[in-house]
Amino acid sequence: MEALSILGVAAFAMVTTLLGLPKEVKTLKKRVKKLSKLVEGDKSMSKLLEELVGKKCAIYTSGVGNVGVVMAVDEDWVKLEIEYKKDKKQLMLYPIEDIASIKVME
Repeated sequence: MEALSILGVAAFAMVTTLLGLPKEVKTLKKRVKKLSKLVEGDKSMSKLLEELVGKKCAIYTSGVGNVGVVMAVDEDWVKLEIEYKKDKKQLMLYPIEDIASIKVME
């Protein structure tokens, strides 16, 4: 009789443990997805930015913004040509992960 009660308690402990696993698996999947985006870069953002090549845009990173023409985009970087004076231009490279917002000027 004692063996059956011990077996019942063990079975109850296993069932309660297994019931909590789906929630833990779900949170682990979210964390893995987030980490893979950090490691691989967010490709969906770079695809959207590729549409802006050749357009005049304002790119804001942590409150600071620059206005220029988007020259090129890859998986991790945006290349922006900024015109300071009539004949003076400067190329700036921005990591996609640091861009807070973009405003299309044209």
